[in-house]
Amino acid sequence: MISHVNPPANSYGALMGYYQEWIDERLKWNSTSDIDYIQIPKNLIWTPHSIFYGVAEAVIYPSSDEQSVLVYRNGKVEYTHNVNVRLYWHCF
Repeated sequence: MISHVNPPANSYGALMGYYQEWIDERLKWNSTSDIDYIQIPKNLIWTPHSIFYGVAEAVIYPSSDEQSVLVYRNGKVEYTHNVNVRLYWHCF
């Protein structure tokens, strides 16, 4: 969603959802359980750094729901959050 446009500065802002997924072998558990995934606080596990290329500014806005991650029995981790970015365009 475009949040603002600033033609004199050749920039615009956008609010977007950002999804991260990775495998952490240390978080696997035996599949003998009926539990397929668990939801845990994000600060209890390692999380990758996010880098946004070609972006003037990126601000991650976590909500209370976004402070947790889903961890699946195979070690897959899912994390979703909102990001507000300011981008520039070039006129040729």
